[in-house]
Amino acid sequence: MKFAVLGPLEVSGPTGVLPVRGARQTTLLTMLLMRPGQNVRVGDLVNGLWRDEPPPSAVHNIRTHVSGLRRLLARAGDVASRLVSLPGGYRLTARADELDLLWFTALAERADRALQEGDDATAARAAGDAVALWRGRPLAGLDVGDDLAVQAEALEERYWATFSKWISARLSLGEHDDLVPILREKVQERPLCERVWASLATALHACGRTGDALAACAEARQTFIDELGIEPGPEIDVVRSAILHGTPPAPARPTAVAPPPVTPHQLPPEPGDLVGRRRVQRRLARAAEAVARGTATGSVVLVTGEPGIGKSALAIATARELQDMFPDGQLYVALGGTNGQARDPCGVLGAVLSSLGWHTERLPDDMDGRMALYRSLLAHRRVVVLLDDAASAAQVQPLLPGNGSLGLVTSRRALFDLDALDGVRLDALSDSAALELLAHYVGRERIEAEAEAAHAIVAACAGHPLAIRIAGARMKARPGHPLEVFAERMSDETHRLDEFNFGQLSVRRGYATSYRALDSTCQAFLRSLGSLDRRRITAGQTAVELNVPAPVADRILEALVEHGLLFPDHMSRGQAAYRMPALAHLFARERARIEGIPLAPARAAALP
Repeated sequence: MKFAVLGPLEVSGPTGVLPVRGARQTTLLTMLLMRPGQNVRVGDLVNGLWRDEPPPSAVHNIRTHVSGLRRLLARAGDVASRLVSLPGGYRLTARADELDLLWFTALAERADRALQEGDDATAARAAGDAVALWRGRPLAGLDVGDDLAVQAEALEERYWATFSKWISARLSLGEHDDLVPILREKVQERPLCERVWASLATALHACGRTGDALAACAEARQTFIDELGIEPGPEIDVVRSAILHGTPPAPARPTAVAPPPVTPHQLPPEPGDLVGRRRVQRRLARAAEAVARGTATGSVVLVTGEPGIGKSALAIATARELQDMFPDGQLYVALGGTNGQARDPCGVLGAVLSSLGWHTERLPDDMDGRMALYRSLLAHRRVVVLLDDAASAAQVQPLLPGNGSLGLVTSRRALFDLDALDGVRLDALSDSAALELLAHYVGRERIEAEAEAAHAIVAACAGHPLAIRIAGARMKARPGHPLEVFAERMSDETHRLDEFNFGQLSVRRGYATSYRALDSTCQAFLRSLGSLDRRRITAGQTAVELNVPAPVADRILEALVEHGLLFPDHMSRGQAAYRMPALAHLFARERARIEGIPLAPARAAALP
């Protein structure tokens, strides 16, 4: 069997060319051949075959097309194992002598090695054989999706790089006369390629045609001015100057070896004090495993919770544990969702594409172009993309990878409008986990020596990881102070948040940023809730106590849940119940003291 994709798709067997029936079957086979020996996921095939809205029968239609391709290969006497079904996708295998794409790649790599070793003759033969495999633009005549279109563009760039190496090697070997007509044709095909113009002028000068060489330099300059409104780069000037000074211009030496794809490893250091989260980590790992196998219905996992509850620490530790499942790298993006300076996704995409090795000057200017390029670059990789501290689903959506990679998102907000495969909301640590975290800072001996004070400190921290870290760091800095002194200072609820400040760490600051993100009505409502003596509430109770209509109370409570300042609790008498985290309640009470309580509480006797 022979397969050719470097031009219009062509399949041939012992009896000649085989007909591939229909545009979609042709596209399907091309997609499989463009990724030989790899599991091409069904989701990728659907996106490639139906650029707009796929029909409900899309997956069934793909099975039908695959069956048709198997029958086609069988008629040519091919083995059934060439096109196999895998979990979530299909794989088509081919050897280098069967598929022109693989043979081109092998020849191009051989030319690279020869150039690196200074063997121009071998480089010229290998690069020339690679260039000769091309019969036209890959995917010609096919209506393909963005991923495949970018793949074809990358292939064309590889062709031109190999062509440039072929010309350079032949110029070094003195084969000037034969190259002039080839280069004349190529400057018409690629008039804005400075390297081709420079090579043409070099070949003409070497043939003794100095006037024609200078005319080629002038024509190149005028072409750039007419088409782009700019002068060409320095390569043309270098050749022209050499000709004018009677010095034979040296053939341009392209980079011998193309830089390999960048494998990103961007995760911050793993926190050394993560405790009490193993059950949640196992849950996230199960969801990630389904994504890696291709059996999941989505690829996004969401971690939410109140400020300082440990979302980022959990996500970083989990992403590191998933490196074997997603071996092609880890991307990390701090989205700045809580500091009032949420990053623009278009700018973030530019930075991410650069980190993946894409040249900055070739970045698309618009969001859609960057999204298509980003997902195309990740299409054949399995990576973890950790999007930390998201402000909204709209900020996250353009940054999510396609099928096969995992999007791990953290946010204080619930992001109800993000289509997540799984979502976990982090709660406070258990008493035992909280004591373990405190012992990480102050030592187990100190905890055991003052067990009662240690339990009082943990209770004052309410299982809040950031509060415990700050308290532990302060105690570690004062090894001579008894824990009882700290426990006594934290016993005063009115000033307890003052105890949770150390260096750049602050529990109050975390709540303050979430508070500022609320509108004025929700801020007033939160302050009023802080004036109540309990943290568990229902919409009905809140409406009576704060003297507002029940629908208004319900909507505002939902908004506070969405911002991570309340979380749903068990139902109470058929009503939705909510609970405010202990330190969030202290913050709300503090704001009520500072700013006042705009909603007057009703009498407790009015409660149902």
